[in-house]
Formats: sequence, structure tokens, C-alpha cells
Amino acid sequence: MSKRRLPLVAAVYLGTFVALLDISIVNVALPTIQIALGINFAGLQWVIDAYTLCLSAFMLSAGLIGDRYGRKRSWLAGIGIFVAGSAICAIAPNLPVLLVGRVVQGIAGSLIIPGALSILTQAFPDAASVPALSAAGRRSQLSRCSPARSSAASWSKPPDGRAFS
Repeated sequence: MSKRRLPLVAAVYLGTFVALLDISIVNVALPTIQIALGINFAGLQWVIDAYTLCLSAFMLSAGLIGDRYGRKRSWLAGIGIFVAGSAICAIAPNLPVLLVGRVVQGIAGSLIIPGALSILTQAFPDAASVPALSAAGRRSQLSRCSPARSSAASWSKPPDGRAFS
């Protein structure tokens, strides 16, 4: 792989890793979110589902946006929108604002994920694309095996010891 393509591959991998990791990383923070925002279990479910639903619902449309307006432009817009959604989540004072942030993140993730693979296939049009694309698959699997995902299944009570409501 040429040294010119290395930053491209690193950026695409990192962006996609973050978008895929965000599906499950919030599970670690659910007890803290429940306490901080005073929400019930149904609200916690929506914190997870808002992202996942928007990510999957807009994935096909985002691919078309990349084809029409350019893969790089679409991917960069996805990164910018994802950062904005993360900022909304970080300053959310209540559940509705948090859900808006998660929806924004989901829509942005739908721009990032298909854009990443199309950028890689465009950057590596020949036989050199096989290692880059196989590494992309390994990277997406790595985000699913993160410590956050495995530890999220093991919590039973929030940090203050109260049972979930």
C-alpha cells in the first residue's frame, strides 16, 4: 500500500469503527444515563433504538447520496454530522434532547458506513483492494467485540446500587 493511501485508509477505518461502536458502546453508560436524566427502562430502550433504527433506515438512501454528491463529500458530511450529534448527546439535559442527538448520530452513521466501503473500492480499484476490504471487514467485527459490548451484558444495577425502574 502506498504511503499516500495510508492516511485515507486510517481515516476511513476510524470513522467506520466509531459509527459501528456507537451501536453498542452506549450500553455501558445506560445506568449513568438513567440516574442523570431520571428516565425509566422504556426511555433507556429508546436511547439504543433511536440510533439503530435511523442507521438502518437511512443506509440505502445514504448510499445514493454518496453516488450523487460524491463519496468523499458524503463521508465527510457524515463525520461532521456525527460530531454534532455527539455534542447534542453530551449536553442533553433530558431524554428528548438525548434522543434527538442519537437520531442525528444514526443518520450520520448511515452516511459514514456505506461511504467508507465505496471510498476504499475507489481508492483501490485493482487487486490491491482485496487486503483493504478484508481489513475493513475485520475492523467492523472488532467493533462488535469491544470490551464495552461484553461488559454491557453483565451489569445488573446502576453505580449507586438502586435497581432499575
